[in-house]
Amino acid sequence: MKQDSSSSHEDDRSKDIELEDEEEDSGNMLKERETDFSPEIWKTQSNVTEWRKASGISFSKSGKWSMLLLCIGLITSILVVVLHKRNANGDNNSQAGGELHDERHVGTVDYILSLPYLPTPISKPYTDSLRSLCEATIWQPGLYLNCTNVLNLPGKPPGTGNPQGTFNVKNAMQTCVRWAIDAGMGFIIPRIAIRSKTNLEYFDEWADFSFLFDEDNLKQTMSEECPQLKIFDYKHKIDKKIVAERRSFTYYANGWYRYHVNALLNQSGEDLGINSIVIWENEPLFSWEFYKDGNNVHQTLYNAIKFNPSILAVGKTVRSLLPSSYIGIHIRAEKDAEGFLGILNYNTQVQGFLKVYQKQYSSIKTIYVATGDQSIDERFRDEMSNLDAKIVTKWDLASSNNQLKDQLNQLRFDQLGIVDYEVLRSSTSFFGMSLSSYTFGIGYERGNGNLTECKCHITGEIPSIFNCCF
Repeated sequence: MKQDSSSSHEDDRSKDIELEDEEEDSGNMLKERETDFSPEIWKTQSNVTEWRKASGISFSKSGKWSMLLLCIGLITSILVVVLHKRNANGDNNSQAGGELHDERHVGTVDYILSLPYLPTPISKPYTDSLRSLCEATIWQPGLYLNCTNVLNLPGKPPGTGNPQGTFNVKNAMQTCVRWAIDAGMGFIIPRIAIRSKTNLEYFDEWADFSFLFDEDNLKQTMSEECPQLKIFDYKHKIDKKIVAERRSFTYYANGWYRYHVNALLNQSGEDLGINSIVIWENEPLFSWEFYKDGNNVHQTLYNAIKFNPSILAVGKTVRSLLPSSYIGIHIRAEKDAEGFLGILNYNTQVQGFLKVYQKQYSSIKTIYVATGDQSIDERFRDEMSNLDAKIVTKWDLASSNNQLKDQLNQLRFDQLGIVDYEVLRSSTSFFGMSLSSYTFGIGYERGNGNLTECKCHITGEIPSIFNCCF
């Protein structure tokens, strides 16, 4: 995790710094250095002196010259290394070769460019509101962002998207909007890669944004809070397309993403005054440090990406068939999760639940279980047969309601997760496992961004990417 390294050197450049020395008259020394040094070296020497004073180390006059030369040499060495690595990245990118599968039916890729190293972030000041942030942003007309899954995954069928579940996609969309605002770009509402009907590990179909989310809510929120952000459909015609290749979990904060976009434009040599340009991103997940934004900015963006209201309505119907008090548990043990569960496997999750339930919640006699595999539901029900409680699922509650049953049968895997989400966020208490962004997302909402207030129990240590980037 990168720490917040917001630079103060611009402030330092605006201040008049007096040099002091225990051995010489400060006035004579200032006059001498004004004669001998250029403005840039003057500031460097000032910083060296300030560092010397802060550290309590005293130097002779010759020692100060040596320290100045040492600093200049160190800075030069760093610049050489950075430039060398940037050039190496460019060479690797040009030699990569191979066929790249872009998203279906969207046209050709004009450039695929690697990103340079992160600079020190600098941003204009703004108060803790999205409106203030957008007013402080310098917008770049003709530049757009589309965060779709454009590059094929190794070992997966050509044309597939990244394997991201319901709350991962929610985070990715929230991150993309934040990126667009940071760089002063327009936002292209992307299509979403969805799971195969036959293999949960494959995402081999494409659907519109509304497959999972409320597009109208996003547009309405942005029109009220950030009217400078222009939003278009993915079919919107753009002259040039630049695909940005990146590693997973590249953390950004104020000013960082804008720097990357400008670097991409410089590499491409394109002129925004001549062409409209869209930057396509394929890996936005957990790539903005929202904890560095103000709480109001974060919450406004989080609430802008709401789930599809028609799917939430199905969840509300399921919720209406439950008693006023019930326990909700999410068990993450489907086949696609086997690779990362480790010690937080099915047994660990269930044992953790039983321990807390029997100690604190045994008076609540209804337990709603949410999984993506009905065989796991049945296993849990069988193993809980000794409890003095009723185990129910959405399918159980819909068994005597044909309309509800038909609605559930029409929904795909991740859409069904939204139904469970609506039920679980209203439960008396909630249980889940820490490696699941789905569990964390529900806990986050239940506590209004504070897990200590969520009335939930989460098994295992929560990954730092959830805390900083959700």
